[in-house]
Amino acid sequence: MLRFRGEYVTPEAVHAQAAFEAQQERDSRGGPQAADGSLRGTPTGGVGESLQAPGYLAAPPASRSRGLPPGQYSIDTETGEMAALPCRSLETTQPNAAGKGIPAALVGPRKKVALALSWNVANLCKQWGIERIGFLTLTFADHVTDAREAQRRFNSLATHVLRKRYPAFVAVLERQKSGRIHYHLLVVLPEDIRTGIDFDAVANCDYKTANKALRLEWAYWRKTAPSYRFGRTELLPIKSDADALGQYVGKYIAKGQAFRTEADKGVRLVRYSGGARMATCKFAELNKYPNEWRAKVCTFVRQMAEAYPHRRIRDMDDLAFHLGKRWAYQWRDYILSLPPSDLRVPF
Repeated sequence: MLRFRGEYVTPEAVHAQAAFEAQQERDSRGGPQAADGSLRGTPTGGVGESLQAPGYLAAPPASRSRGLPPGQYSIDTETGEMAALPCRSLETTQPNAAGKGIPAALVGPRKKVALALSWNVANLCKQWGIERIGFLTLTFADHVTDAREAQRRFNSLATHVLRKRYPAFVAVLERQKSGRIHYHLLVVLPEDIRTGIDFDAVANCDYKTANKALRLEWAYWRKTAPSYRFGRTELLPIKSDADALGQYVGKYIAKGQAFRTEADKGVRLVRYSGGARMATCKFAELNKYPNEWRAKVCTFVRQMAEAYPHRRIRDMDDLAFHLGKRWAYQWRDYILSLPPSDLRVPF
């Protein structure tokens, strides 16, 4: 008997339920995996043993109609829980969904974070070459739900491993529906890991075409991850282009936001190593509202300059010097009541 979702069930029941849920997700997503209907394994292994789902199990009608082949699953030998690699349904080779980029569900600051992330990822690929970029997934050996504990372990790994081994990296924290936390990273490797690999073979769990540099990385992470209390890891090269990859990684912001808890407040969702950041989330969209605000601030600056001629008030830096750093917040209502200036007229 295995403990699965708080109940003790047989391995056959676990496999049947996992196959059913995977098929439902593929049907609803309609992605590239819907065609072959298989759950992949991972080339770098970890805690747990690999079990193959028996072919004689009764499958739901949708699975039988598609001829669902036996999948591979992993059972945690300590807890008996399913230990499949998270987000395995979102392959690194999956094309951008209809070219829409950032999910529409993201608004406000999270949308800016996702946009900046997509730009930085695209720039990272163009700067170093996509053949040297690896998509690394890190899971914890135990069931970590505390974001600060996850952050503490990742900080240790970043300090002693990532910053020393890779020229640059971008990391995104993601929380699953179960509450469990894992990390997705893009790392810049010292050598080409993409040339020669057969992505179709990799999709079928055949890793014979992986070159020597990629195999050395797999061996390294199998040895290193347990030392920092990480469990299963996966490192694969990138199939899509730089722009599509940037938009794809940005979608993890939306996924993480959906299951974010109050305890996650203040925890860094995205982090960059030195030299990996080209854009920040401190920007404003060019629409009528920022333009109107700037026009009214211009009116405010003119008024301040006339009221205090002995003070040199010519721009927003001067306002911050004379009125304090929070001048926009403290004078907001008054500024919004002013008529806008013509920004085409020089001050």
